[in-house]
Amino acid sequence: MGMWIKRQEIRFCVTAFIWGILFAFLIPFWQVPDEYAHAEMIGQEIKNEKLGALLLEEAPMDEHRVRWDTDEKVDLETLEDTIWKSPQYNRADCLLRGVSIKIVRHLPAVIGIQIAVLFRVPVYWVLFLGRLSSLLFYIIVCNVALKHMPVQKELLELVMLLPMCIQEAASLSYDAVLLPLCFWVFSYALYLKFEASWFGLREILTIIGVLLCIALIKIPYVVLGGAFLTVPPQKVRIAIGKIVITGEHIVKFRWQIGMFVTVAGAVGLYCMRDNIWVKLVVATLTNFPRTLWLFGRTCKVWGDDIYQSMIGCFGYFDKPTVSAWFLTLVPALVLVIALTDLKKSDVTAKSLSMKDKVILYLMGGGCFYLVTVSMISFTAGYDTQDWVKAMYEITEIGGLQGRYYIPILMFLLFPLPFIFEMEEKVYKRIRAGYYVLACTYTCSAVAARYWPI
Repeated sequence: MGMWIKRQEIRFCVTAFIWGILFAFLIPFWQVPDEYAHAEMIGQEIKNEKLGALLLEEAPMDEHRVRWDTDEKVDLETLEDTIWKSPQYNRADCLLRGVSIKIVRHLPAVIGIQIAVLFRVPVYWVLFLGRLSSLLFYIIVCNVALKHMPVQKELLELVMLLPMCIQEAASLSYDAVLLPLCFWVFSYALYLKFEASWFGLREILTIIGVLLCIALIKIPYVVLGGAFLTVPPQKVRIAIGKIVITGEHIVKFRWQIGMFVTVAGAVGLYCMRDNIWVKLVVATLTNFPRTLWLFGRTCKVWGDDIYQSMIGCFGYFDKPTVSAWFLTLVPALVLVIALTDLKKSDVTAKSLSMKDKVILYLMGGGCFYLVTVSMISFTAGYDTQDWVKAMYEITEIGGLQGRYYIPILMFLLFPLPFIFEMEEKVYKRIRAGYYVLACTYTCSAVAARYWPI
């Protein structure tokens, strides 16, 4: 079994790398949603706000012409010029001039871009190395998550290899950092719950550090850290000098600890009462019927687009890519694997109590709620002063993309009960066939959309 697990991790890395490299080449620069905005963010994070404009100037790639006209293709002459043209930029104009704490959002891409700038390669390769660095970070962290995952590794692997995950991993987007960190949070919580005999201060500080990174990227996803509530407190063992805090202490004083956390949370919310996100969440909760109406209306108007952009709307939002059968195949396969016991005789099947399942569903549902309502600010305008009024003025929530909900999938799928049984060797064949099909089909679809073939 150990060899099988090792091979599974190697297969994941190889599959993600090949697929990601193909996407990195086939999806033109600036065609991944908001990629230019992320280049501008990178410039702000390294205190060099001219960076985005400099990169766009030397790698125009017909950004707007291709984006807004589904019949347009990449201009091969422009591409060739971008690949081979001697760079016009100066190193000093593109190197970092400082560091913002928000650099965490794009750190892998920053490293790749800065290395390329130091060697003063053409801008095409500057951007490509930024994408490659993001992809490598995604693969490394996801591989760690896969190693930690105690059961149903196959389900986690399928989710981490969703085509949209690979697109974001092989881009300048901060989703290349956010997605793997969220996967790690889920797998590490289950590792502590099912396999670890105890955990201490180092593990707790690691968890806090990862959650802080997630908060710096997109704060609603911090809710997913609630998965650690499924870990029995009896496993805690914190040694600070001669003082040792064990799980027994936590259980003994659980009510006092709970009251302290509640009061601290209330005080924190009061201190942040003027924060835009706190005001928005309060407005949606105190006007819950209107919030539900907005959710329903948004689902009716944009449901198809949100669904497609979770499974296979690669490049910009011009519906460039996959057919209905693929949009059905991928979620169907993921759901079936979530419900299937693969009959691994030497691996204990997942065993979640009802309380654990409720916690996971609450965390997933809470994250879904916060991610969705956060886009009310995008729809109504970030400078809105009266969020209740704004909620009654808009007719649906705009700007939602299906990939926003990918980090939540494991929280909703993992607690599902086993309904089917499948031999492991049968699943291996299905998995191999699916990955070959999915990679070949999506890359062909992207190539057909963007390239004059």
